[in-house]
Amino acid sequence: MAHLGEDVAAYVDGQLSVEAAQRADEHLAHCERCRRSVSQQRALKERMSGTPSPLLSPDLLASLGSVPHAPSRSHSLVPAAVGTFLVLVGASLAVVAAAYAFAPTTRDGDPVHPPFDRFAAMASASALGPRQHLSTSAMDDLDASGWPSQQSLGTGFQRVDGHLHEDREVVAQAYVGHGESLLLFEQVGCLADEAVASFQRRVIADRSVWVQEGQPRIVTWDADGMVYTVVTRLADRHLAPLLADLPAGPRPPTPMERIRDGLVRISSWP
Repeated sequence: MAHLGEDVAAYVDGQLSVEAAQRADEHLAHCERCRRSVSQQRALKERMSGTPSPLLSPDLLASLGSVPHAPSRSHSLVPAAVGTFLVLVGASLAVVAAAYAFAPTTRDGDPVHPPFDRFAAMASASALGPRQHLSTSAMDDLDASGWPSQQSLGTGFQRVDGHLHEDREVVAQAYVGHGESLLLFEQVGCLADEAVASFQRRVIADRSVWVQEGQPRIVTWDADGMVYTVVTRLADRHLAPLLADLPAGPRPPTPMERIRDGLVRISSWP
């Protein structure tokens, strides 16, 4: 008979008929070429079925067994857990930042933008010196208008003048003492954040104020629905006793307080 050819696979799989299989056996007994083909087919079938083939040497099998396996699932959970943690941290930071930004303010009144340049010009032009104290009628006029008015500040600073400006929306009061002077401006409302963008936050007389250094220097803050602006050349140590006699604004909230208040505000949104 002819060589097995394409019937080698069918012979190995036992798919030949009984007669064809007998003829193949008779041929293989005398044909070395077909025996090699059948042996190769059987080895291929064994490798595909997962059964170690006699053609694979013991050394090769041992070397294959020493190849590291893919990381177990328990190990792969570590980077996954880290990734999940980082995502949660990022989300938490976003919530904290939003709470800080949306923290409500507790200041009273409409935002006020004091005309600081004009206040400084008034202080320079007035050349304040000792003057007569305000008359009783003038004092009554300020009091009747609802403006805070004090005859003295600190130790030895007396009010010597006072006027209403900006259509009675701003009151300016002049104080002198110990050869120094200052102007105190009062406006109804709360200090606008953008109004003090060029100022520095300072603590004078145990109160938080905004300061713009210069000649003269400007100190401003708000308290109880009123904005106060002091224009003077006094240093902090001399200015502190005067500020201590004026209303103090609330203590600025700490970052944690802002975050807490912001979270409360966010949670109350519909």
